Amino acid sequence: MITIGIATYSYKIRRKKDKDFLNLGDLGQDISTREFFNDFLKSIKSNHSVNENDNFVLSAGIIQEDGPVIKGILYSGEYGYSADGVNINTKNISYIRTPSDAEIMPFYFLAYLPDTRDTGIIILQRHGNKGIRTVLDKELKSRFSAQFPDHVYDLNQHIPGEVLDYLEGGELKSIELISYHIPHDRIDTLKQLGFCKHTGSLSLVFKANRNEFLEKPDWLRRLIKDRRNFSEISSEFQLPEGKIKISINYLGKPRNINLDNLRQISPYIDATDDLIMSPNGHPEFENIDQYCNDLLDRLLHEMGTERHV
Repeated sequence: MITIGIATYSYKIRRKKDKDFLNLGDLGQDISTREFFNDFLKSIKSNHSVNENDNFVLSAGIIQEDGPVIKGILYSGEYGYSADGVNINTKNISYIRTPSDAEIMPFYFLAYLPDTRDTGIIILQRHGNKGIRTVLDKELKSRFSAQFPDHVYDLNQHIPGEVLDYLEGGELKSIELISYHIPHDRIDTLKQLGFCKHTGSLSLVFKANRNEFLEKPDWLRRLIKDRRNFSEISSEFQLPEGKIKISINYLGKPRNINLDNLRQISPYIDATDDLIMSPNGHPEFENIDQYCNDLLDRLLHEMGTERHV
């Protein structure tokens, strides 16, 4: 089953030569951050944004406004190469993709951008290993810098408190260390064992027996306590490039935490088990919308504030 992840980010604006952040309603030119973001979404809904440098397409589908909240569906996909589509039932080629075709996928988004606060929250869906953050940030930054040359915005990973709750209070079921850079001597060994000609990644899994749990390793305890950088962890396991997957039993419910980048703390929530999937293989909009609105309220509570109208 494809994993549906939810990633959360903080959004702030400031003048280029100033370290102090502005309220999101003080962007200038008689426009707020929320209005700018809404105008951006409407522009890519009526006309797909095509990035010729990175070969991706970005567009908007559903756009809904609710006070400081803008939510809906973004579509994105790559182009620039050909491929055949094979029907898994008939085993026949069902379509032929050309280099000019982009297979766009839907991704849920929610942006909370209150005028009277200096911090907004952006929540983005992931689908397996595919996400929308990089594509959205590039297009948004291009429009933003053109319209507001004296301002910049910061879009940074926001770690939900529940992720740390899972790590601190949960019972550890398994840890999977995945490396995408494998030493040549290990590749040679794998080839001799007849695994494959070209090895793309190597996984090391620590898994508890049924009805039992693993003891949390020292590096995980230090991570929780001191918020250590994941590059330090990767060096301990000689994983220069890769990721860590942690499975936690929290309050009787399994939770999976994915740490995508070992160079920074960037976990996202595995929401697969909490979402209802449509027959098309994507979350039902009303279901993921409710999930992310509930998550937003929890994030705001952790920040010591509440949703503004």
